Amino acid sequence: TCSREYVESLWWILAEFFRRGLLYKGHKIVPYCPSCTTPLSSHEVGQGYKDVQDPSVFVRFAADDGRDRADREAFLVWTTTPWTLPSNVALAVHADVDYVKVEVTEGPTAGERLWLAEARLGALGAKHTVLERVKGQALVGRRFRRLLDWYTLPKAPGPTAPFTVVAGQFVTTSDGTGIVHMAPAYGQDDHDVGRREGLPVLHPVDAQGRFVPGSPVAGVFFKEADKEILRLLKEQGSLWKRDTIVHSYPHCWRCETPLLYYARDSWYIRTTSVKDRMVELNRAMRWFPPSIGEGRFGQWLEGNVDWAISRDRYWGTPLPLWVCGVKGCGHVEAIGSDAELSAKAGRRVEDLHRPQVDEVSWPCPKPGCRGTLTRTPEVVDVWFDSGAMPFAQWHYPFENKERVEREHPAEFIAEAVDQTRGWFYTLLAVSTLLMDKPAAKSVACMDLLLDAQGKKMSKTRGNTVNPFELMTSHGADVVRWLLMARQMWVPLRFDVKDLDEVRSRFFGTLFNCYSFLAMYANPDGWSPAAAPPAPLKRPTLDRWLVARRERLVAQVTADMEAMETGRVGQRLTWFVVEDLSNWWLRRSRRRFYGEGLNADKQAAYATLHEALLTVARLAAPIAPFLTDALQRALLPHVEGVAASVHLAAWPVADVRLYDEALENGMEAVRRVVSLGHAARQKAGLNVRQPLARLSLWGLSGAALAFARAQAEVIQDELNVKRVDFVDALAKDTRLKATLDKKEAARRLGALTPPVASALEALDTAGVAALLATDVPQVTTAQGPVDLKPADVRVTVEVPQGAVGEFGGGVLAALDTTLTPALVREGLAREVVRRLNDLRKSSGLRVEDRIRLRWHATGELALALRAHKEYVAGEVLAVAFDEAAGATGLAKVDLPDHDLSVALEKA
Repeated sequence: TCSREYVESLWWILAEFFRRGLLYKGHKIVPYCPSCTTPLSSHEVGQGYKDVQDPSVFVRFAADDGRDRADREAFLVWTTTPWTLPSNVALAVHADVDYVKVEVTEGPTAGERLWLAEARLGALGAKHTVLERVKGQALVGRRFRRLLDWYTLPKAPGPTAPFTVVAGQFVTTSDGTGIVHMAPAYGQDDHDVGRREGLPVLHPVDAQGRFVPGSPVAGVFFKEADKEILRLLKEQGSLWKRDTIVHSYPHCWRCETPLLYYARDSWYIRTTSVKDRMVELNRAMRWFPPSIGEGRFGQWLEGNVDWAISRDRYWGTPLPLWVCGVKGCGHVEAIGSDAELSAKAGRRVEDLHRPQVDEVSWPCPKPGCRGTLTRTPEVVDVWFDSGAMPFAQWHYPFENKERVEREHPAEFIAEAVDQTRGWFYTLLAVSTLLMDKPAAKSVACMDLLLDAQGKKMSKTRGNTVNPFELMTSHGADVVRWLLMARQMWVPLRFDVKDLDEVRSRFFGTLFNCYSFLAMYANPDGWSPAAAPPAPLKRPTLDRWLVARRERLVAQVTADMEAMETGRVGQRLTWFVVEDLSNWWLRRSRRRFYGEGLNADKQAAYATLHEALLTVARLAAPIAPFLTDALQRALLPHVEGVAASVHLAAWPVADVRLYDEALENGMEAVRRVVSLGHAARQKAGLNVRQPLARLSLWGLSGAALAFARAQAEVIQDELNVKRVDFVDALAKDTRLKATLDKKEAARRLGALTPPVASALEALDTAGVAALLATDVPQVTTAQGPVDLKPADVRVTVEVPQGAVGEFGGGVLAALDTTLTPALVREGLAREVVRRLNDLRKSSGLRVEDRIRLRWHATGELALALRAHKEYVAGEVLAVAFDEAAGATGLAKVDLPDHDLSVALEKA
């Protein structure tokens, strides 16, 4: 809005609204910030509500209509804004509601007579007798005594005298007493009734929100005056009772100051004229999540009021309205362009901002008027500046007219949930009024960013983080990934520590996979240009990864269309970390070793390269920099900008490469391996210690057939000598189900004991069948009961010398009996790990061959002699010689064993 062109577009839009009768001046109750000293619009108010504690007080307004004992008859009124009582000029009742006069029969107030709505007798809080019952209309016109006569009443046109009971359709009996105190200076209902009745408007609060001189609270901020006002009311006997209420009160969205509502002149855009159309166009936009568009935003539009567009500020876009200064003339001109203003001024106005624009004036053209047109002093609501952005950014309609009208509305807009009553609203309002079009085709609405403790980030709290520092220390893509690769529609706790996990888990794994490819493919001379084996003719493991890759393309594409970037992040992370790195690459590692390019190695190179390239393109919208670097590294032969991932075609899934049976079978194998690892962990046996046997129960059909075919893979993964697929469990092996009462008791209530008993009575087959469904169900004496999977805890009972794990309908039982031969093989594997660590710390490359001399004693020596070829092969030793003693050898850290070695590059 510093730009002359931008301001000119805003002026043109406002002048267009003025010519169409959509921009007008009105005297209304407006929300006003005493700190910023300017009114706000309704959508600005909607962004600043806070729950606060306010007084909840009942006060007596003594009747004053000449009746006997009038001093003992009063109207009981409830208010949460005692500070408005000095401005009271009337009381309002509902004409059709039943009101009663009661006499208090007990306590210190016995004998008092009070009027209130019959439906609100419970608010009285005292024993009483009903003396009289009338409709509210019978109370209209009755007089009462002024409660606080601190300020002189201004003159009013009448016909209703001040301090009279009037009728108001807005009065309810849902709370309070059914009698409302009226201060026409504050509140829209009060103002409307005051104008109807011709009541005076008493406004003793100045522009800074402080009471003016002339009262005991002079100079006190309006919200802070409640305490003193209540003290004085109690002294004079007008306070019936008091309490505290927690309710939502509007605060300034900029400075968080409590707002005032009071009557004043302001300029308005007549948005109510297109309220129904805005509701209709809102339904044409795709909201993510839909609940915001239908609920929060849609309901807001249903209650739309005219937009208070003017602000009492100096800086901003000047309101382009020139008004005649002669009282009663009322002539107004709207200036819609730079040229139009220059013509009126008779010269070029160098700056369209204040103060230069305020110096421009010209004679009023209205016949018979000798006044001068000067600019109204207000500036435009900054939300109008932002809402008109789709047009003003292109200097519409002075430039780019065809382009704007062709390309509007935008494909999508994105902002946080607090903009539903801010930018989202103003965009739609301006677009509807100007173009009769929605603001955008799609709206992505994120929830708020919280700090690590779950509090909303704000500068005032000092809990914000500097994004530039984070991008410097962690990288822009890592920051973007943490923000975008999540469910955007829920609040995010932003913890800087999570950036390390993102960088390590996703990006670290991704580039480690690339490094592995480059480390082997480059020396072998492999190139993406080489014709790889057709995907369907590659080994089983490659065909599985290809199928997973193509399914990933389809899923990510659908998620991107639905703006579910959280699911995109989850899917890409799972594919890279679990599918590609932890399974495919780990299972394929040995295929890359050795000299020369055989068919199997070429298939492995191609499969890994294709997977990395696909991930780079799918992740590019979230991580634009690192994915671009990855694609350029993967396609080094492509020159110039054509190598950029952002100029590549978006991947399209090849459904011919899907293989559901293969994917399901591999998933069953991976589940078995996961159960086996969990059983090892339970037994305290690391995977380097070979075991004799794994027994599997629960697999069936295609999953069983595939697992049998992949038995060697299972053996290798779990380091077992044999895998047995059994139809019946061994003796003394069973599954036992119990109820997690902490999880389920609150929901099940009295059904908790019978459900727990029913679960404990299940046999192994019953437990397996129970957990084979998405909604586990047990039968009790009271009938069937649906459970959640988390309600059921399963334990595995196995014979001594075994350990078991159950999951996904499969029981994996490991034979943990260790023979001397198994122990020695485990020692040999442990030595391999230690020697490879030594190779790495010695600066050797992965492919370097070595010569090794070693010395050990006892069981370790026996183990190395028995597994000499295995150890030598794993550490790439062309010579593996046992030394007579440890002299000249370096000791290797191996708990409970003595091992010394000397190694050198061959």
